[in-house]
Order: sequence, then C-alpha cells, then structure tokens
Amino acid sequence: MARRNPKAYIAPLPKPRTKREFAAMLYNLFGILFPARAVCPGHSAPLDVLWRIYNQDCTTAVVVAARKSGKTMGVAALQVLFALTYERLESCDVAATKQQASVCYEHSRNLLFHPKGKLGQQILQRYIVDEGTKQEIELRTGSKIFITTGSLQGVNAIHPHKLFFDEVELIRGWDVIQEALLAPITEEDKKRQVVFVSSWKFKGGILDRVINTYKQDPSALVSYWCSFEVMQRIPDCSFCHSLRRVLSDGRVVSFADFCKNPDGTCKGKLARGFMSLLDVKSNFLELEEAVFRAQWLTQEPQGSGVRVFYLYPENRLVNFVPFKRYPIFVGVDYGKTSAAVVCQVLPNGAIVVFEEHLWYNLSAKQLAVFCATQIAKRMKEKYGLPVSAFVIDPRIIYALQNEFTELGLPAIAPFSSYTGYTQEKRSRVAIVNNLLTPDPLGGLPRLFFVITQTPQLYKELSEMNYKTTAEGMPTEDLPERGYHLTDALLYVVSHIYSHGIHKEMEEIGEASGEAIVAKNLLLSWLDRSEGAGDTKSEVLAHAPAESEEEALAAIREGIRQLVSNALQQVAHNLGVRVPPQVEEELSEKAFQKVEDYARSKIKDLSPAEIIYSIPPELEKELLEMSVRELDRLQMLQNLSYNPMDITTFYTTFYDQLIRDILLGGGGTPPFPPPF
Repeated sequence: MARRNPKAYIAPLPKPRTKREFAAMLYNLFGILFPARAVCPGHSAPLDVLWRIYNQDCTTAVVVAARKSGKTMGVAALQVLFALTYERLESCDVAATKQQASVCYEHSRNLLFHPKGKLGQQILQRYIVDEGTKQEIELRTGSKIFITTGSLQGVNAIHPHKLFFDEVELIRGWDVIQEALLAPITEEDKKRQVVFVSSWKFKGGILDRVINTYKQDPSALVSYWCSFEVMQRIPDCSFCHSLRRVLSDGRVVSFADFCKNPDGTCKGKLARGFMSLLDVKSNFLELEEAVFRAQWLTQEPQGSGVRVFYLYPENRLVNFVPFKRYPIFVGVDYGKTSAAVVCQVLPNGAIVVFEEHLWYNLSAKQLAVFCATQIAKRMKEKYGLPVSAFVIDPRIIYALQNEFTELGLPAIAPFSSYTGYTQEKRSRVAIVNNLLTPDPLGGLPRLFFVITQTPQLYKELSEMNYKTTAEGMPTEDLPERGYHLTDALLYVVSHIYSHGIHKEMEEIGEASGEAIVAKNLLLSWLDRSEGAGDTKSEVLAHAPAESEEEALAAIREGIRQLVSNALQQVAHNLGVRVPPQVEEELSEKAFQKVEDYARSKIKDLSPAEIIYSIPPELEKELLEMSVRELDRLQMLQNLSYNPMDITTFYTTFYDQLIRDILLGGGGTPPFPPPF
C-alpha cells in the first residue's frame, strides 16, 4: 500500500467573500468569535479590522488595541487563514525578541494543531506538512508561517507577502521599521501587506511614529479598539457606579464616568465581548491612571514603565490543599538574602505556588538545613508528600549541591538552552508570563498563587518593571537585584515547563478523570474579593447544595447563564437581538434536557461539576437547539443580508471539503455552522 506523501499538494480552502462568511469560517475552523461592534466613538470593531486586513483592502494597517483584547490571537488567526485559503503565501511575524514572536507563533500552532472549531478538528490536520519547527509551519497549500526578530539582520533577508509586527512598540530602532518595509512583495493575488499591532505605551515611542506616518495616508488603515469593545456586557449600571478610584489630580471618579458615550449611551450595555468583568474591575482599581488610559482605553500614550509580569485576578487563590500523589517542587535562590518558593503541579497541568520562605545571611550549609527542616520535613509530615526536586540558581548550584545531597535532598539546576544568564532569564520570564495568561477562550491560567501564603512574591511580581532610559523610554533590561522570590519562581517554573512535567500531569489527570475535579477546586478557591458578580465566576462557584431541590435550582441557574452567554456572543456577531423571554425559554428547555442526567449525579458531584461535565452528545443537542432559535430570530427580524450568499458559500464549502476530502463521496457532514 502506497504511503501518503506528507507534502502532497491540497487545494486551499474557499475564501470567505463577505465579513459574515469570514466570521463563520473563524468560528467553524477555530472556535473563535471576535466582537463585531464598536462601542466607543472613533473606534472599530475587532472583526471589522481583521476582515479588512484579510480582504486586502489596505497595504498597510496600524492596529492600536488594548492589552488582553485579542490582538495577538487576531494576528495568529489571520496568518493561519491566509495560509489555508491561498496557494504559496508566506506570512512572517516580527517581534522585539524571538520569545515575544513565539507567543503569536504558538497561537498559530494551536489554531492548526488543536483547533476548537468542529470543522477545524476534522480537516486541519490534513493540511499540515509536519509538526513544524520553532520558527516555521508549512502547509500542503504551499503556504508558510514563520517568525523573525525585530532587528536589521532579522528583517533584511525575508520577503514574505504578509508582514505582521506584534507589539511594534517594543521594536528597538526606527531603522528596523524602515528596513522591514522593503521586505513584503506582491505576487499574483497575494498583495503585499504590513500590519503593525500594539498597545499604546509611550510618548514618542515607535507606535507614535508609526501612527503619525500613516494617519494621513488614505491607502492605510489606522484603527483603534479598547477594552470596552472586547469586554462582556455589563447587565446593571450599579456595577459601574460601585467602582470608585482617585485620579492623579485628586478627583474621585467611578467607572461610570468612563462608561458613558457623549450621546449618553452606555458602553457597558453595548459591549458583547469576552473580557471577564472580574478583569474589568481589577484593572480599573489597580492600574495607574496613565497605564489605564494608554493600555486599557487607548486614549493617549503613557510616560514610562513597562511591567515585566502581567497578573490577572484569575491567578489569585485564597485557599489550597495539596493533592495527594502529585509532585512538589521548590525553587531556591541563594545569596545574602536567600529565598524559596514551594509549588505543586496539579492533575490538570496547573502549577500552584502555595508557600514562600525568606532567610538572611545564611551559609550554604544553613540553607540546606532550613530547606530540609522547614520545607521537606514539613511537606512529608503535614501532607504526606515528598519534595521531587529543589531547583537551584544554576550559577551557584556547585556550591549547594553537595550540602543538599548530604541531607538527602534532590538538588538540580533548571534546564537552560542559552549560554548567557540574561538571555536565560528573559526566556524564563516569557515562560512565566505565558502560564499567567488565562485561556483567551474563557478558560483558566496555568499558574496560580495562594495570596495569603505568598504575599511578598505576589508583590514583587506586581511591581517589577523593565529598566528605562534617562528619557523614560523602556528597555529590554530586567532589574538585576532585589527580587529573590521572583528568581526562585523563575527557576522552578522553567524547570517544570521545560521538562514537560505540567503536560505529563495534564495527561494523567485527563486519563484518571481528576482534571475536572482539579479545575472545579481551583475555581472554588479563586479570590472573589476583586470581582464578585462576574458571570463566569458566579456560574462556577463551588458551593455545596443542602438538598436535591437546592442543587437542581443551582444547576438551572448555571444552565441559564451558560445559555445566555452563548446566545449573546453568537447573536452579537449575527446582529440579532435576543429578547429576554427567548433566553428564559431556551434556558428552561436546556435544563429539562439536562435534568435527568443531573439527578443521577447529584449525590456524587457538585452543581458546578455537573454543569461542566455534560456529555458531548447532550452539549451538541443544546447547541443545535440554540442555533435553530437564532436562525428563526434572524429571519423574523428581517436582517439586511441575502441568505443565498451564506447558503451558496456553505454548499461550496461542504461540497469541496466534506464530500471530497473528508467523506470520499458519502457519509454525514459534521455539525452545521451557527451562521
């Protein structure tokens, strides 16, 4: 039997012809829904911006967007969609460092290798030539996606069709931008494009210069979106009025002062995005005014100061009980001030840091004794868990290893792929930031801190900024001293990550069924003080029920909120208004379908566990029911679009992809698209 050639050509997917088809394709392939409404004057909806870039309406695009607003995911989705729908198209992602570029590159890999769209799960694997390298992905359409650094050498030897600058603000030098503009080429139907994407950080910075260069150019697209465009809808104005803070001029303001448009409309009620209201509350109360206006509202650039780590409310736990059978690791930094952080890798792959230790003026012997008595012995006596490894500063491991070994403590240095200490540390910072970031599609992060037991570590991470020049411009230089607990954290987390230990635990957890338990326990331990009332958090609250009736009531409320969130998100992209009574009717129907399943599980599972362990076939039935209702509403509301456009597109889509590629001429197509 002949073996399939992994590089054999496959025709590209059909190109979406309208913005609606573009949105449908992103959802069906990748499971992504970008907000389709601009809520602030002068701003653009993320979906509109991405569609114009994909449709090649502009040769240059400047996208000024808030932090955590999906801009990196948007760049990744564009690159992958270009590669899937064009022959021999090359796109390149440029960033200040390879670590930064690799974030977008990893998003692209995940969209291809682990798509969340039903159709994508069935077809995308066939388009991948191989597993890809750390710098390039090749598809069987002949297209490629690759990365390079924002340096003269990095941009000088490339000639892609599409060039994306992710976080262009941090590129070092205007000469790099000028050199890069010479790189893209036009070939057949593949127009040259340069896309600058960044949050707005510094006055006189690179992004400022890019905006001033192109804002008067009619052929360029200069667009803005802020966190209001991507945040969840605020159902009640009391949320805005209850949040109050002091501005730099001494005035006390509420969130409502920022939430009103000049015409009196409420931005929060217009919003239909994905940003958690927990994040909204936290950012408003905690961010400095300059940072809030620059990187949240995209109003004006700030003066100086870029944080090294970005912490989210979801990273904070108020309680934690170590799991039996899963490993404990300790990071150790040694010096005049010595530090240790204790963490556990959970069965769902998450890392929880639940203890910190600081000691002063210790010898190597004393440090080893303290680690043996105050950490290793106590872990064994209190939790019955041994310490799998003490991960120690690689620069002084030689001075400590014998001392630890003599006391029976496993001491190792963290894995390193670099020769220079500075480069090693930057790599570890990138790993930690990657684990801190919550899943953009509504999930949890993979790194947590028990804030009652790690207050100094959390404070260090919150306050650490990159060094700046005398003019206040940011550099890539990390602070050198004074962050001992942070250094210990970097050692242990990079060891866990580089050895794939969190992935091993994730696989074990999924195989044993403990991943769901771990997730629900983490959700129950999340710090609620920064955002009580957030829809997702309320649904997932892990409160035990006193009776079967109370449990069923909690499940009904959880189903109602799930149905409401799903309807509003999909309906927003369709432009459909969903009346409250329709939400109630659908949620009641959904609960009735789940009720028999829930009753059989009430004795063993909490309401939250029942809601989030619904069988896939039942989940599919609920989704189909919601889609049918949205389709009915769309027709009743007589929206201004031609239904034949969608029908024709999906007829072509199914004919080419499902019949010829997937089914070989027969069989049942996958779940139909909700558009």
